[in-house]
Amino acid sequence: MQFRLLYSGRVLGASRTDTRATLKHEIRRSFHPQLRRLWENNESLLGILRSRGDEEASNRIFRLPNFDKPLKEEQRQRLENKKSEPS
Repeated sequence: MQFRLLYSGRVLGASRTDTRATLKHEIRRSFHPQLRRLWENNESLLGILRSRGDEEASNRIFRLPNFDKPLKEEQRQRLENKKSEPS
């Protein structure tokens, strides 16, 4: 099976002083709906879940974690504060 995940935006490397957590979250938010569609529409992937006998697994996978939601302001502030802390 082959599939392609699409993301349009900047991709910057992390450093000790800047983890780029906000950027990583943005990329995850872009990939999450694409991966959800893949799992929802691919019989092979759904078969894997069924063969494990875990009927609830598909629901958990589609909800993993809240990548489709933006970071809360308090999370963003925490990340910014971590950036400004001396290492």
